[in-house]
Amino acid sequence: MKIILSYLYSFLTDGLLFVSWFFPMYVFLRVFLLKNRKKRHLADTVSAEREIILSGLVIYLILLFTQTFVVNAGSNMIQLIPFQIIISQFRAIFSEKYGLDEFLFNIIGNIAVFIPIGIMTTYLFHHNLFKAAFNGFIISLFIETVQIPLERTTDIDDIILNTTGAVIGYFTYQTIKRIIKKRTTRQR
Repeated sequence: MKIILSYLYSFLTDGLLFVSWFFPMYVFLRVFLLKNRKKRHLADTVSAEREIILSGLVIYLILLFTQTFVVNAGSNMIQLIPFQIIISQFRAIFSEKYGLDEFLFNIIGNIAVFIPIGIMTTYLFHHNLFKAAFNGFIISLFIETVQIPLERTTDIDDIILNTTGAVIGYFTYQTIKRIIKKRTTRQR
């Protein structure tokens, strides 16, 4: 639990400076684009709820990219064999070279960090399961590729776990959507 709280604290504090730089640029560009777009349909009207979720996604991506690009882990390794690091970490638990907390943090953390992406992109773009997984895959692939020259570990396992997180986010969104729909149907 201590490792999770430490990471969340780092995730927020390391990224706030970058959010304060880049989010105003996003807001400026978004307002500019919305003012200069051509309305084709009545459905082209701006939704406050959608803009809030889109802004949340942008802030989340800034925080995620800060954590993966700026915060230096001090390791330069490329791992292209699926599950090799996960298996070696699992084995190291039993030889007491690696703690269970670190192992679970790696697995659960890499999944959990992409759940919001699966939820928000599914809401914003009405994606199906394939598109939600594809978004998670592409964002994760981009992160892992950019990490190659940054003295960071580039690991195929991270892509697999991140994509899994986006898929879980998709199912989480669909479940929440069904629950809300059932509740509103009952209230009528």
